[in-house]
Amino acid sequence: MDETNKKLALKEVILERLAEQRIPRLLDIKEMLNHGGKLSELDMEFLDEVLSDAAQNKHIFDENPDIQDLYTRAVDLFEEITGMAMENEMQPVTAVPGTD
Repeated sequence: MDETNKKLALKEVILERLAEQRIPRLLDIKEMLNHGGKLSELDMEFLDEVLSDAAQNKHIFDENPDIQDLYTRAVDLFEEITGMAMENEMQPVTAVPGTD
């Protein structure tokens, strides 16, 4: 496989992973945070993996202007999620009625 085909294959794998795994899970996490939820350990590991993958694969997006906007939107979503998670963590714990 020549270098051009390798880059094209890598681009396809990255886009497929984003569409089928990363973005849906990020949106699920965002929805949970919108309802006041907090990140689990598994959520935090996933976010760490997403951030690591984004840094490692940034050159693919840089070399392909047709998908740079997707990278930017995914990073924006990641930043929105981490901001919401921080806000939710800072909320005081409220007592559950009837458990005095």
